[in-house]
Amino acid sequence: MEFGPEISLVALFIGLVIGGAIGFLVGRAGVSRQRQAVDEHAKAQADLQRDVETHLRETAGLMDRLAADYQDMYAHLAAGARRFGVSEAPLDRGRALSDQSVAAEPAPHGAAPDQPPRRDEPV
Repeated sequence: MEFGPEISLVALFIGLVIGGAIGFLVGRAGVSRQRQAVDEHAKAQADLQRDVETHLRETAGLMDRLAADYQDMYAHLAAGARRFGVSEAPLDRGRALSDQSVAAEPAPHGAAPDQPPRRDEPV
């Protein structure tokens, strides 16, 4: 049994169509896996960003508490120094810091401030 050139061309065309369909389906499956991996990575990135923001918020709260505790400790030591008659010279700076308003505007850069800058202000 011999096949003519027409049957060979038809068989070649059918093979190309079937091969193209298989390649298309395999390619889509690969794209689907890649898209799923990208989605999982984006979710992990969003979770990490949320965790970092939560950590930074907690750190800021702890720093605020630490600063308040430091101010309370300094006020306690200053009151003890006044009570027990220690020299007043070191207390003048402490009074200036404790009387300083939190809402006060910092002095512009280059200007001589009336008081030394707080630790949380840029120099």
